[in-house]
Amino acid sequence: MALDPVEKRVRISPDASTRPATPKMQKSTSLIGQKRGRDQVDDSPASKIVPPRRTKSVGDVNRLSDTERRGLVDDGYKRGMIKEFVKDALCGVSQGNETPYLEFLSHFLPSPTTPIPALSSLVPLLQALTSNLTLLSASHSALVKAIIDLPWASAGDEGFVRVYTGFLGVLCSAKAEWVGDVVGMAVRGLSWQTSLKTLPNSPPLPRRTYHHRHLSLISHLLSLIPTLPSILGPCLIKNFPYKRENELVMETYVRNILGLVEGCPEVAGRVWEGIMDRLIRLDVEIQIELEDLDEDDVSAAREIPTSISVSTPTGLTGITDPLDRLVSEAYNRPDDTDDSEDDSDEEGVDLEDLSSDEESLDGDSNNGNGEPTELDEKRYRRLHVLRSKVDALSTLFLKHLERIFAGKTKGSQNLPSLSSVAPPSLPFHRSYTNPDNRLAHFQTLLSIFDRLVLPTFQCRRAQFIVFWCCSLDSGYTDLFLGLLVSRALYETTQPAVNRVAAASYIASFVSRAKYIDDDQVRTVVQYLTAYIDGILAEARSDPMAVAASGGLMVFYTVCQAVMMIFCFRWRALQSAAAGEETMADEMEMDDVEGSESADQSGWMADMDVLQKAVFSQLNPLMACYPIVVDMFAKIAHTTKFMFCYSVITANRSALESTHVAHSISLENLGSSDVTQVLPLIGRQSLSETSLDSFFPFDPYDLPRARTFVETFYRNWDEVAVQTEDEDDEDEFGTSTETETEDDEGGDFPRSQSFSHSSNYIGIVGRAMRTGGNDAHANELSTSLEGISLSQRQLPLGLVA
Repeated sequence: MALDPVEKRVRISPDASTRPATPKMQKSTSLIGQKRGRDQVDDSPASKIVPPRRTKSVGDVNRLSDTERRGLVDDGYKRGMIKEFVKDALCGVSQGNETPYLEFLSHFLPSPTTPIPALSSLVPLLQALTSNLTLLSASHSALVKAIIDLPWASAGDEGFVRVYTGFLGVLCSAKAEWVGDVVGMAVRGLSWQTSLKTLPNSPPLPRRTYHHRHLSLISHLLSLIPTLPSILGPCLIKNFPYKRENELVMETYVRNILGLVEGCPEVAGRVWEGIMDRLIRLDVEIQIELEDLDEDDVSAAREIPTSISVSTPTGLTGITDPLDRLVSEAYNRPDDTDDSEDDSDEEGVDLEDLSSDEESLDGDSNNGNGEPTELDEKRYRRLHVLRSKVDALSTLFLKHLERIFAGKTKGSQNLPSLSSVAPPSLPFHRSYTNPDNRLAHFQTLLSIFDRLVLPTFQCRRAQFIVFWCCSLDSGYTDLFLGLLVSRALYETTQPAVNRVAAASYIASFVSRAKYIDDDQVRTVVQYLTAYIDGILAEARSDPMAVAASGGLMVFYTVCQAVMMIFCFRWRALQSAAAGEETMADEMEMDDVEGSESADQSGWMADMDVLQKAVFSQLNPLMACYPIVVDMFAKIAHTTKFMFCYSVITANRSALESTHVAHSISLENLGSSDVTQVLPLIGRQSLSETSLDSFFPFDPYDLPRARTFVETFYRNWDEVAVQTEDEDDEDEFGTSTETETEDDEGGDFPRSQSFSHSSNYIGIVGRAMRTGGNDAHANELSTSLEGISLSQRQLPLGLVA
């Protein structure tokens, strides 16, 4: 039987079948020969044919038909021809012959008959180009750009995607000048695209796969180029959607880049800063919109939340996750003013859930019957869209941080401890489970807070990202408090408004965070009272110097911080000797002011400084925010810490009998008047900046993101003190009736009314900003406008 040439190379020599068995064969060193000699001896000629030991590749060749073998030869010949063609095309440009190059380029460009090139047919061309990549030069830039612009990620051919990704990896490794273009293309693929190019009759492809292919390309480039994060980080920020973009566009991009961070920790700082920047911009815009609302608008908004319908983006009805949509399905993005995804908050639009500042500025946008106009509804919808964007971004960011800091898998419901192992699905999960690296990540967040959030006084929601992170470890809480104390008390070269903001953060953070233990509360109060004591000593020697140095704003804000902390955490400020006995006994009024020091009456010794400050010439009860002052007076009296209603009454009488100019300054005051007017100067400075009513950790009003915070958040009804006879307060000038009406809303009591002291508030507060119009006097003290953001979503009753 004739043998094929391939078989001849595989089988033994032709004379093996006729060669007789000889002793020499028995002595062969061949393992096959020795084995057959031990097993049996067969003298038949057929037994002397040793069957070949075929490998898989040899077997595949043996199984090929003549046609298939000829096809292999033809394919190899074609590949060689294509490789030579590509080589000639690239070299011809430098030799002045561009015809082959232009022909080669035409395969990657759309034409009138083929808007999208046949991607599968480009595979051999890309393979040949990869082999000749060293021949690429600047004169071939049109070719490289055409390849980069191919709609490769929406291709149905996985083979083409692999070849394309491999080509770009080799291109970026060999030609660094193209790294920026390739990275830019890959990052743009992380955004939601309104329409994507697809070949006719291509298999269905979900958008999730489309984005995943771009993420895989970036991951491939990161494995090849160690310095890529320095290029990738700025590119991610550059392509961040504008704040006017649709919520879906913004949410898709943030979801993708956060997934990228979990595989490339080097870009975490850049990405987190970009997300926080967008959160702050949107947050501030909400506050600006609210400042344009008239008080009538706020009242109308409470009556019409169900009358406003929020549209769902076209083509997304019934879709749980928009990324499950096919790339072939078009998506028409509505205008930003009309667009929002269906919010899980079934209560609809409620401006009371959006703001703590309901001051009336100017304008009247209702129709006179208390019903909203078309402009009202558009404005309310706009506010709802803004809040929904902030909620979506905050939720994504918090989930991402939860996986990184706490090692929580996406399906888990309980927050694990810091020692938990990160999910194995993260490509670089070791860097996140290492405590040192997690500490570095928290310090990165702290730096972002210091640079972006702290100086932004209209920010009301972005800071809760850090609030939640601090709940993970007491060490994080110490670092955050240390930063705030340093900025508020010791960095005297900083602008006074920045120091005031830091002091406000201290007050709100210590008051609201449940995870701050009593020792931490006492430590913070010790720092604050030490600063107060130092300013009091300076004021005794030269009060003018305190005012001239701009320290009054900081001093009064620090005093207000201690008073607010006392209202929320007074139990932690009791001395160890007093234990729980102070509030267990019947509480009776002590009319003797300052009759005994704080430590002797059951309070930590440092609280004695606050008592001194209240009765000092700086008189913080006149300068601080009236709502905080009134609540402090009530709780201090109830807990037998001190009695200061007489100081409040004296302040009111002095202001009612004194005409205060619209603007107060040291230049027009004599030295004898300074001690009387210092509190007014401080009050005016705080009122002009609106920092007297700045409580950054007011109740969180975002429906989805709120679930992360509410476990660690302290509401007023959890710590409020209820006296046996509220009517006793009337003799000290506090209206119980008004308080009862306002308390129906919830948190820190809605205003102790201060209706009897309108001159006090009007002169030193809002009147200085409105030209002394007493008609607006009570507006400054409307309930919890500076102390509670969402009284309706977070019910906060005044109970024991």
